[in-house]
Amino acid sequence: MNIQTQNHEENAKIAESVSGNGSYSVQSLTFDPLTGFIHAGGLDPNGYYDNASKLVNIEKLAQHKKLVGAGGSGLSESEFLTQSYQTIIEEAKTQKAKIDANPGINPEKILGKFVGAAASGANLIQTAYESVRQVNYLSGVVGQQYQLEDYNAWKAFNERKVSVLNVVGFRKSSSLLQGIPEIGDHTTPPPVQQTFASYNKSLYADTFRFEFGMREKKDSVFDIQGELTKEIPGAMIRMKDFKAYTILNAATDNGAYGTDWDDKGTTAGFYDADAVADVETDESNLNAYGGDTLVMVAPRAVIRAYARNASEVGVASATFTPDSQIPAGRRSGTLQGNPAVGYFTNENMTASTYTITAKQSYGDFIKGNVVNVSYKNQMSPAQTEGRIIFDFNGFVTKDTNAIRRHTGVLN
Repeated sequence: MNIQTQNHEENAKIAESVSGNGSYSVQSLTFDPLTGFIHAGGLDPNGYYDNASKLVNIEKLAQHKKLVGAGGSGLSESEFLTQSYQTIIEEAKTQKAKIDANPGINPEKILGKFVGAAASGANLIQTAYESVRQVNYLSGVVGQQYQLEDYNAWKAFNERKVSVLNVVGFRKSSSLLQGIPEIGDHTTPPPVQQTFASYNKSLYADTFRFEFGMREKKDSVFDIQGELTKEIPGAMIRMKDFKAYTILNAATDNGAYGTDWDDKGTTAGFYDADAVADVETDESNLNAYGGDTLVMVAPRAVIRAYARNASEVGVASATFTPDSQIPAGRRSGTLQGNPAVGYFTNENMTASTYTITAKQSYGDFIKGNVVNVSYKNQMSPAQTEGRIIFDFNGFVTKDTNAIRRHTGVLN
């Protein structure tokens, strides 16, 4: 099995070569985060989607599954599946029944005969059965499980969904407006004016590619394709996490506190520092951003020290510590002494350091299209199959005053 993760240029060349090579059968699907739909194919030459190419609305599908999981009736299929894709599913069910009824016979031969001349050469990728498999695969990459809790530094940024590759944004660059109290009867107040700054961001793709031949599939004692597919969401979000925590760790240092949060000794049983008051100071500094959501990202040791400090271990009735990191969903919460601040534990943040952002003002995590190219080399002895993912995204900082970063808060 051949795996290639981050070489975007090489993967792009391969995607282009297989698409134009008659030896390969190719299927391309694209997820548009702006509308939530998976499309057959990609953008047209003018940068737009053909409405007829819509297949599945992933966001509505996730809502449907959530309702059903809670014991509800869920949404109607027409709310998250287009009519054309419902037709594909019905055809795929018939094709799957043919496969199940003929165990031991290559599905490609069954479906090649079943769909007739359109599938000459047993082009499995063009069949309805394979189309449904590819859609399910891409929905697994971009769906709800994509937001894995281990990789959460991007939560410090405002999430912005786009369907273009060159993004323009704006932010207010002027100070808060000020009025004039008690002016004289014959004084005309001057007009006030806000100013705005713009930013441009070109999105580039995170990428992942894997290939396998029939020998690997045939001789494997377990589903190598299935096992690899399960890890792809983590591989993709890990690249985003790296970009996010690199930015946060490089933010301007607002200084260490005079007393560490885990210092104890001046008064027996009490901590010398007041972690809640320290975070309140950060809240005051970020207060100018109004209703912005405040998010702390820090190693677990920092969150644990804050919690113990806020509870004054040795005096309080109970020793407080954050929830266990198992299961993974416990890597976030709210600071009990500063309920306006949510936190995420991330072990890639600099030790004994934390950041707090007013996320809407600080920066954007820009989510672009996700393209999945599936291909099969019908002319190779191994009948090599492969997939390439291109996930277009990027991070941009808008106002560097909307972050507070403190180092050395622990001994």
